[in-house]
Amino acid sequence: MAAAWAIKLGADAWFLEPVLRFFGRRKWLWGLLPLQVLYAPYALAVGAAGWRGGYQWKGRAVR
Repeated sequence: MAAAWAIKLGADAWFLEPVLRFFGRRKWLWGLLPLQVLYAPYALAVGAAGWRGGYQWKGRAVR
């Protein structure tokens, strides 16, 4: 499991580094490590919320 997490962290950093460099925010790459810890519970919560059913957006029901 640690290897999979390290691979994901490396891939995210590899994709984000050129973007952050372009915008002059390369130092934000250090925030990637703590945010990785929060990502799993966030993804699980969003997936669980999807089971609740539909929602309403701009006056229309989405199911």
